Amino acid sequence: MSYPQKSELLAWLNTVLAGGPRVARVEQLCDGVAYCRIFNACWEYDGHSTIMPLSRVILVPRSQADWRKNLQVLDDAFQHAGIEQVVPVDDLVQGRMQHNLRFLQWVHSYVTMFYPSVRAPNDAGVRREPTARVHSSAGVVAGVIDAALSDRRGSESPVAQQQHQQHQQH
Repeated sequence: MSYPQKSELLAWLNTVLAGGPRVARVEQLCDGVAYCRIFNACWEYDGHSTIMPLSRVILVPRSQADWRKNLQVLDDAFQHAGIEQVVPVDDLVQGRMQHNLRFLQWVHSYVTMFYPSVRAPNDAGVRREPTARVHSSAGVVAGVIDAALSDRRGSESPVAQQQHQQHQQH
C-alpha cells in the first residue's frame, strides 16, 4: 500500500484541523491532541460524540504524562468504538518521527475511507469545557455536519455499522 508523502499528510492534517494549532512537524503529534480532535470530529459527525468527549483531552499538554493521558483516552475510545487498531502509546510519546508518521498514515487511511469530508470545528476550546452549552458552538458544528453530509459517500462508518447491527439483533 502506498501512503502519501509526509508533507501531503501534514497538509491534510492541517486542513482537517483548520482553526486549531498548525502542525508543522510529524513529531508534534506525540501529544495526542491532533489525533483526539480528528476522531472526536469523526464521531460527532456520526452523532456519537460521547465516544470521546474533548473534555477528557488535555488540549494544552505540558508534560509527557499529559501526552500519555491523551493517547490513552484515544486508545480507550478506539476500544469503545470497536476499532481494532491499538494506539501505540509508548512509541508515540517518545516523539520520534517514524512512530508518529506510521500512526498518522493509518489515521489518514482510516479517516479518508470512512469520513472523507470531516473537518474539526474551530472552537475546540469552547467544546473543551464540560459545562459549555452546545448552542455556543451549534453553528460551527451544524456547518461541519451539513458540509460533510452533502459530500459523504454512501458508506457508513464502523461505529454506525456496529450500532446498526446491535439494533437489528434486539
